[in-house]
Amino acid sequence: MHAREVFQSAISAGAAAVVLGAQSSSGDPTPSEADIKVTRDLIRAGQLLKIEVLDHVIIGRATEERLKDYVSLRSSIFLFVIRATAKMSLTPLHSRPAWAD
Repeated sequence: MHAREVFQSAISAGAAAVVLGAQSSSGDPTPSEADIKVTRDLIRAGQLLKIEVLDHVIIGRATEERLKDYVSLRSSIFLFVIRATAKMSLTPLHSRPAWAD
């Protein structure tokens, strides 16, 4: 999944924000490390494009132990942590070392 594909429709529509959705191949909507990494990368891309990622919803199957068939990263702690990590990794141009220019 490339950011250009994810944000193409949002850019065409002039959107200021997006909600991402994905279907779990295993049926378990619990975010994997790969889901978290993709979300973090897409939040970074969105920050550069000035398009906010509001949520990432992962669809799976409900079970007796897990009544919901989806997980919203926004309603869990995941999106907060991912956003914080993404913001920390973006270095403003004015704080770049002189040798980087």
